[in-house]
Amino acid sequence: MSKTKNSNPPPSILTSGFKVYLMQQENPDLYQSMLDGGELVNLVHESPEGKNDTVGFGHKMSDREQKTQMIDGVALENFKTEDVARLFRKDQAITWEKVRQKLLRRDKPVNLNTLDSRQSEILFDYEFNVAN
Repeated sequence: MSKTKNSNPPPSILTSGFKVYLMQQENPDLYQSMLDGGELVNLVHESPEGKNDTVGFGHKMSDREQKTQMIDGVALENFKTEDVARLFRKDQAITWEKVRQKLLRRDKPVNLNTLDSRQSEILFDYEFNVAN
């Protein structure tokens, strides 16, 4: 098995329906405000796990992000819909890489590309919401 870094999942793995499901589960108020095209509602909210706040759709702020109130060079007060979408894509890529690494460390390595979308979505959901 190749150990090259490939955090981009095959296009068929994350269905649009699954992405909508994640956004609705993570932050339904923000999701609706993005659909409505108005002001972003509930962009930053208290994390259920405590400590640092959560931004967008499940992005747990680092200590530095919490202190500076900036993510990837953008002040939270200036966040737009495209910033939320970019952050969500970035967090997806990080989550996929974690899933991929865990699958490769098994006694019988599994290539992420061999899983169907249902299997991939279950692993992604677990990593994103429980293990992360």
